[in-house]
Amino acid sequence: MLKGPATIIAAPGGLTLCSARGDERLATLGSGDVLTGMIAGLAAQGLEPFRAAAVGAFLHGEAAALGWRHGLIAGDIPSKVPAAIDELLGLCS
Repeated sequence: MLKGPATIIAAPGGLTLCSARGDERLATLGSGDVLTGMIAGLAAQGLEPFRAAAVGAFLHGEAAALGWRHGLIAGDIPSKVPAAIDELLGLCS
């Protein structure tokens, strides 16, 4: 995973995805730790690592987008994850 204005997720075999969800609010201390925890949680629930990283990156960006426009901190992101999941499920249905 390469974080930046867009997040690039790459698998060893060459499969690559890009998530453009998220913005500069994610450039805050601890935000990467939240993302890591989200990916680990998804993997622990049975998603293979590439998919866990892709879903985690999208949900992380979506959760931040649902947060405060100014002053968002890493601790604000987890409370927005349920709404981000609802957004994701809405996109898929």
